Amino acid sequence: MRAYGNVAMLVLALIIAPSALMAGELQYGRAGIPQNLPSLGPAGDGRRLYLELNCYLCHGDNGAGSEGPNIQGAEFGDVREIVTQGDPEAGMPAFGKYVTTTDLKNITAYLDSIGTAAEPKWFDWWVAHPKQ
Repeated sequence: MRAYGNVAMLVLALIIAPSALMAGELQYGRAGIPQNLPSLGPAGDGRRLYLELNCYLCHGDNGAGSEGPNIQGAEFGDVREIVTQGDPEAGMPAFGKYVTTTDLKNITAYLDSIGTAAEPKWFDWWVAHPKQ
């Protein structure tokens, strides 16, 4: 039982640590996502959202697929449909309550940037200016 308690504490710490470190700097909106981070451009903002919403857990660090399919280069209409509506049979949750049209365009821009010199590759989405 003690091992499960330690794992639970670690998971909780990983979830709240970024928020706790910056509680005085950020305002939180949808799903606890910081709202006043500076824009990193469409691909950067899309990467930020890709990480914030944990897309990488199923689609891999760069959208190449893992548990979920490869989504590199996905078209806007496809991104809009699957992200907002989800696909319960495939295990894809719906994020329609949490994303805007701009968010969807940014995610699409990020997916289009993969494999190019413009691809953002950082992981610290909560940092104002993440380093590559």
